[in-house]
Amino acid sequence: SITMPVAMSGASVFAGKQYDVYLASEDGIFGAKLGSDTLTPVVNFVNSDLALEGVSSILELDDGRMAIQAYGAEVVLDTYILQPIKPEDVKDKKELTLAGYYVSYDVRNQVIAFNKESTDYRINIQDYSQYDLAEDDYDSSTGMSKMNTDLVSGNIPDILVMNEYMPGVMRTVAENRW
Repeated sequence: SITMPVAMSGASVFAGKQYDVYLASEDGIFGAKLGSDTLTPVVNFVNSDLALEGVSSILELDDGRMAIQAYGAEVVLDTYILQPIKPEDVKDKKELTLAGYYVSYDVRNQVIAFNKESTDYRINIQDYSQYDLAEDDYDSSTGMSKMNTDLVSGNIPDILVMNEYMPGVMRTVAENRW
């Protein structure tokens, strides 16, 4: 069994080789070993400049690459061959952090488009909804609490996306006037 974070509750599950199963969510693909509660990030769609809505199949190739079929922004099923890249082979860019609670698909697509175009900057997304637990509710969520704690302690992102899911942040900002 695997205990999945709430943010992964809608993830698609696929058999794997390196990992027993792969979980594909809106953020990317995560590997898991059966009997472990640890999810290992394998593919981050934003960092890979992939605007994908849903993965329909994953196939690990013997040479370390991964073939996936996924729906993109045009709601067309496409096939992608993903090749791992060593960190030292990635061009250095100034990194900016965009944070929010339930960062929408539209915002993710805008970040991906920006990252593809910019030669000097790269935006990373910190979506606090990933910390939510099954017992959380709208007014009291683990992700929202972590975001509030980070903000009031000075851990402020470069870009903050506000939305209707964030009443706690609005109260915190008004009370502390940072």
